[in-house]
Amino acid sequence: MMLLEGVRVIDWGIGQVGPYAAMLLGDLGAEVIKVEPPQTGDYMRNLDNFLGCSLWLAEDHNIAFEAFNRNKKSVAVDLSTEAGRQIVRDLVKESDVFVSNYRMQAAVKLGLDYESLKQTNPRLIFAHSSCYGPEGPDAGKRGDDPTAQGRIGMMTSCSEPTDRPHFVAPGAGDAIASMMLASAVQGALYAREKYGVGQQVTVSQVSVLMALLRFQMMMAFFHGYKNSEMVMPPEDPMTAHSGWFRCQDDKWVFMSAAWTGEAGWREICQRLGQPQLLEDPRFTTFRTGSPTAPSSGPSSTPRC
Repeated sequence: MMLLEGVRVIDWGIGQVGPYAAMLLGDLGAEVIKVEPPQTGDYMRNLDNFLGCSLWLAEDHNIAFEAFNRNKKSVAVDLSTEAGRQIVRDLVKESDVFVSNYRMQAAVKLGLDYESLKQTNPRLIFAHSSCYGPEGPDAGKRGDDPTAQGRIGMMTSCSEPTDRPHFVAPGAGDAIASMMLASAVQGALYAREKYGVGQQVTVSQVSVLMALLRFQMMMAFFHGYKNSEMVMPPEDPMTAHSGWFRCQDDKWVFMSAAWTGEAGWREICQRLGQPQLLEDPRFTTFRTGSPTAPSSGPSSTPRC
C-alpha cells in the first residue's frame, strides 16, 4: 500500500509549483485530478522550447507539461461560469486536498479560496503557493522563480563580486517550493487524523529560498557579510583537498572533503596513489578558506 493511497487531491494549479506539488502527492499514491481551462489547458502544454531546445515529444506530448503532471487525471472546466465552479465544489466535497498556485485574488473572486471551500468540506486541506507569501507589503503581487531568486540574493550567492548575478538553476525556487508544499500537505493530513480538522497551508518561493540560504543569511545577519563575499571561486578552493580542480585534459573535478581534516587528506593521497603529497609543504596545513569580514563589521577572520 502506498503512503497516500485513498487520498484525493484537486490540482487547480498552473505552471510548476502547484502542479509539481500535486504530482509529488500522486507519486505517493494519491489520486490527483487536475482542473484546467477548456481549449488551452495549462499553458505548460504549449511551451515550444527551453534554452533553445524543443520541448515537443510528439504533436500532443510536451516535455514541460509531462515533467510536472504525471500520475494525474484531468478535467476541463470553465470557471467563468457558475456551472463550472459548481463542478469544482462538487469535487471538493469528495476530496481531501486542494492545491493551487493561482494568485489569491483570483481564488477569492471565484470562490475557490479556503474560507469558501471549507464551507463545502470542513476537513479540506487547502495548499497554496505564491511568490511573496500571504502577508506583508508584497502579498498578492505577481512573482515567479526569477524574481524570488533575485529578491533574496540567491543570484549573487553563486556569483563573484565582479560578475553579473545569475541563476542557481532555472526553476530552483519552483522546485523547492513544490517540495515544501507537498511536505506541508502531508503534515496537515496527519494533523487532520489527529485532531479531526482541516486547515490551510501556505508556502512562498521567497521563504523557501531564504531557508535554502540559511547559512548565508545567518552570516549576513550576525556578521554583515554579503552573499558575493561568501562565494568560493574555482581558483581558490575551500581547502587543499576540497574544491574545484582543473585536470590535464582541461576538464574540472570537484572533491568534497572540507570537513574531514588531516585524516581525509591522508585517505585521498592513498586512494590517488600519491603518498608523497603527504610530505609536500604546500599541503601540510589544513586551510579553511574563511572569507574576510567587511571593514565595517567585526574583526576580519584570517584564512588559516
